[in-house]
Amino acid sequence: MRLDTADMARIRAQCGVALDWTQSEFVQKRRPGQMRKLFVGDHWDDALSDEHRVTVNYTLTNILVKYCSLSYGEPEIHLVALNQEREGDTPLVEAHLRSAWRRIKADLALKSVLLDKLIYGTGWTAVHWRKDERGVRGRRRVTYDDAFVRRVRPDRIGWEPEVLDFEEAQYCVEQVFLPVARVQADTRFSNTESLKGRPLEETE
Repeated sequence: MRLDTADMARIRAQCGVALDWTQSEFVQKRRPGQMRKLFVGDHWDDALSDEHRVTVNYTLTNILVKYCSLSYGEPEIHLVALNQEREGDTPLVEAHLRSAWRRIKADLALKSVLLDKLIYGTGWTAVHWRKDERGVRGRRRVTYDDAFVRRVRPDRIGWEPEVLDFEEAQYCVEQVFLPVARVQADTRFSNTESLKGRPLEETE
């Protein structure tokens, strides 16, 4: 389905509402910072005590035990064919997916997402197809042409504001900060000649 200008304007406005909610309910209330402090134990009072005390950070211990247990090894991939004619292809496709998993090093990003899930209660993964080229002796050489998995920060994503369950959302939106030169060099964007950026610390 191709979206017209009115559809894009409506979705752009709704995406703004979704990101505003994420900023107001998740970021401005300092929930990520509070959860990180709870994880590492910085929420305790630093005052000295006259008594001998031993403090155990059960939050950190429990999270790390779950993280190590769940992230150990590669996931099992099991497919079910949609029809009997394709049942013979299932082992081949499963083997291909296992090979692709290792080739694109998907476990590196997903382990970070798993830690997000255990600390913040939510974890997000983005899957792209990326093609990188590099000039070598006057020629363009493809250095990467494959699927690409990356972690998405929980405080920079929102979804369709009309739904309560993410499974029912028709779209989601991610807030991304890019260098001005990269935006101007991207042919997908237009009217970027007068675009001005700001220091990254102002956007954090």
